[in-house]
Amino acid sequence: SAVSDVYQDLWGEGSYTGKGIYDVDAFEAALAGRVPENALLSHDLFEGVFARAGLVTDVELFESAPTHYGVAAARQHRWARGDWQLLPYLLRTRMPMIGRWKMLDNLRRTMSAPAAFITLLIGWVLPGTSPAVWSAFVLATIAGPALLPVLGGVVPRRRGISKRSHIRAVGRDLGLAVAHIAVTVTMLAHQAWLMSDAIARTLVRVYITHRNLLEWVT
Repeated sequence: SAVSDVYQDLWGEGSYTGKGIYDVDAFEAALAGRVPENALLSHDLFEGVFARAGLVTDVELFESAPTHYGVAAARQHRWARGDWQLLPYLLRTRMPMIGRWKMLDNLRRTMSAPAAFITLLIGWVLPGTSPAVWSAFVLATIAGPALLPVLGGVVPRRRGISKRSHIRAVGRDLGLAVAHIAVTVTMLAHQAWLMSDAIARTLVRVYITHRNLLEWVT
């Protein structure tokens, strides 16, 4: 149900995420000779860079959500491994600058939890640092993205909405944002370990063992 995409809005190019409508012959022609066999676990972004993609806002595609945190964490681990398996192609394959940026942004995202955890560890352990300041900084980086949509909905976007309904809607959004922040903070240490394991495991497999590159759990 996406209605906007920053890459589509600013650069006229959406992101292929494995769900969509495309011409099979054109899709295969755009990727001919570019995708190595049995090497790419997460290939959506790689395919989208060369085949191109556009966001269609009047079509809804449905997919079942993970049933619990363990399932979601396993999927995140697989996504992170897939993103880091693109590193060799990111370094030596010619591609549009915006495509290269998308891949780098995915790598940055996988490092956010380890970076936040290390920041907290250093802020709490090293002498001369302020644990409160660094804890507040990390909390702000977690809370900011979750609270921005709430702030954007404080002012009604159309007339005719009762104050009670508007306040109830804002309160519901705020409750969801706070719950999201609480879960993120609670699981920060596990997420840091999960992403670190995915990154290290992938680098070893890509550059040393060359095995289990397609490890997959549905």
